[in-house]
Amino acid sequence: MESNNQISTISIVLDTNIIFCKNFADFINPDVTKIKDIFMSDKSIQLVWFIPEIAMRERHYQILQALLENKKWAHNFTRIFDLEVDLSKESLEYRVQKIQEEAVRRNGIRIQKLNIVETDWNGVIYDSINRNPPFRKSDKEEGFRDSLILQTFLQILKESKDSKKVFFITDDELLMRALKERIDNPKVDLSCYSLLILEGRLKEIQLPDPEQNVLEKVRALVEILFIRPDSKEGFYYSEKIEEKIFAKYHSEFSKLPESAEYREIGLRQINPPQYLKKENDRYFWNSRINIEIKYFQTQHLSNNFIIIPTVSGSPVHSGGSIVINPSSDSISTGSYVYRENYLGEVGIVPNFTPTSDNPYSVFSNVMTSSRIINIDVEWTVKVNEGNQPIEPELIDIEIVT
Repeated sequence: MESNNQISTISIVLDTNIIFCKNFADFINPDVTKIKDIFMSDKSIQLVWFIPEIAMRERHYQILQALLENKKWAHNFTRIFDLEVDLSKESLEYRVQKIQEEAVRRNGIRIQKLNIVETDWNGVIYDSINRNPPFRKSDKEEGFRDSLILQTFLQILKESKDSKKVFFITDDELLMRALKERIDNPKVDLSCYSLLILEGRLKEIQLPDPEQNVLEKVRALVEILFIRPDSKEGFYYSEKIEEKIFAKYHSEFSKLPESAEYREIGLRQINPPQYLKKENDRYFWNSRINIEIKYFQTQHLSNNFIIIPTVSGSPVHSGGSIVINPSSDSISTGSYVYRENYLGEVGIVPNFTPTSDNPYSVFSNVMTSSRIINIDVEWTVKVNEGNQPIEPELIDIEIVT
């Protein structure tokens, strides 16, 4: 950190997926306000927040569409409580606009318009035709909005010459890749894909320069110490953190929505450790773990289909097809692809078991919904004289509400 007499300006640009939050009344993710409050007392840094106008308009559209889709429910609600509320599209659009303006004012955010004249339209067209990031490689053109957000960020960067650091926060991998291919500037940080990671980076900036240098060397080693990619080694396994998570929050993971009969634990995403603080020779970290839960119910598929046996999850040639009809023999339990009404493949029956009352009926486990549970794991390491992290200790495990 620089001299106390000098204020360091930190520019932060947020993508649509970062400002998103489920509560429409907030409009902008409340974690933005939380970070602003944390660093408000530090007079050595000034945080300047930007949202590209394209991202703000996209957020406006998201909220308006969600309100319109729930208009019938809202209408019934107002009737039950005898409320007079104008639910016309014009009225809803006006209210969303007011909520947006208040959120921007309250958080002191600058809405950055795209300078049409300075936009590299030839580059946008070239990337679109060739499906270069941020455009997706598909038959349909996807990525135009992201390309405008990219162009907006490049213009913000050009105007932020006095900023000590410029962050762009997004969890869109293609957009981030496109930025990394275009930007080679040491003051630009493109490593943050969440506000949680941004918070850690800002805390690092508060450290004296020598400690920042140590932290930079330690960070990569700490990440490997917590968990090693493609192996079951690291503090995560030796401390049995996953078992402790499920034990502590058993009831939360066991909940079933009304539409589901059972659930499965899906992917676990372990985010890079976020720096929290330093006490003597110990550094404290937070590792956020995103755990996916998939919910299923058993559904009856059809009585009129062709079933194709599969080998190792892949369908065999059509010559192996078994046509099921009332005169054929029943088939054994196994994994099958079914073609309903002889019209093309519509799904996989992973564990087909003929029923006693109708050996030709297929029941399959269909995923009805899913959710992500976020867990924060606070832990600490000692850093020795050689800047090696040693002696990891678990501090706490908390669910993020």
